[in-house]
Amino acid sequence: MITYVNIAVYSCLLLIGYFMGRMSGENIIYGVTIRDEMKNDPVIGEVEESYKNAYRVIGSVILVISLVLDQYWKSEFSIIIFSVLWIVTIVYLYLKANKILLNLKAGYAFDESAKVVRTASLTPREKETYKSKWLFLIPCVLTLAVVVLSFINMGDLPDQIPIHFDGRGVADRYADTSLLTVMGLPITMTIMTLFMYGISIYSVKYSKRRIDPKKPLTSEIQASIAANRMLMILALITTVAIGIEGYFQLVLLGLIDMNTTTATWVLIVPFGVIAVGFIAFLLTTGAYGEKVKVSIDEQGKTSEVLEDDDKYWKWGMFYYNKNDASFMVPKRMGLGYTFNFGNPLSWLALVAIFAFIAISILLSVE
Repeated sequence: MITYVNIAVYSCLLLIGYFMGRMSGENIIYGVTIRDEMKNDPVIGEVEESYKNAYRVIGSVILVISLVLDQYWKSEFSIIIFSVLWIVTIVYLYLKANKILLNLKAGYAFDESAKVVRTASLTPREKETYKSKWLFLIPCVLTLAVVVLSFINMGDLPDQIPIHFDGRGVADRYADTSLLTVMGLPITMTIMTLFMYGISIYSVKYSKRRIDPKKPLTSEIQASIAANRMLMILALITTVAIGIEGYFQLVLLGLIDMNTTTATWVLIVPFGVIAVGFIAFLLTTGAYGEKVKVSIDEQGKTSEVLEDDDKYWKWGMFYYNKNDASFMVPKRMGLGYTFNFGNPLSWLALVAIFAFIAISILLSVE
């Protein structure tokens, strides 16, 4: 059965995918650094238009297929199928555009008279306030409240409790009441909140910031503002995820009644808020803060240009540089941060992420 939740998910994902090529900044398109000599090349515009046209056609086909599956199959399965097809489409079109732009770039004879520098801010920003970090208090308070309510109401629960709901908000799976089934979701919420806070703060503090030698102070301020706003987006995503999980935990405890209308809005509104947040960040900030207006009269080193580090980006998506001390760097595909796979700490972080996912799955199964 087609639900508003599914339509909201499809719409948000399709909208985000449409802007994927320009999410990494003005000078990085589909994972390729666009140098000054290339900026007026018409091929770049043609590549962007080709991506958008193909995405509109393929996206429309995927949407129709998913809506048909919604009508005749379980809605959660159709969302999974849609997500897989959506990711495959984006990756295919992105890699195609990346290859064309790399070939275009290879044909240019760039001015080598300017001194190439590798300028980046790598040290922890102890003096930066990161006011947005206080937004993580919201998911912390929500999680604590759910944990307390779960303990208080555990003794009043029936022998069996609902642990899964379909796309209409109707319980379709039950389990025997136990400490694990009652506290499984609060444990997951606690781990998620702590993990998201830790990785978010670490990302903005230790991720590499590209500093333009022609305007170093301006670009440093822009990067700082972008980091603070990205922290706000990460706090928003965490709050939304915790809020949804908290809602279902309250249903499990019998403190609120589940109905189709309420469940629909509980899921639709958060997806809409996240989509709006991402687009607002894209339009007003940019990955490196290059769209932030900063009025500073400075004289940079006009004879220097920033190092072109395309060689460290595999397919414009994966960053691998053993000589870079950065643990994380801004993504070239999408918004946010990605690991420097040349740093051993990145692999430890991946192990921690997969361990968290495995624990969450085990708790949901139990």
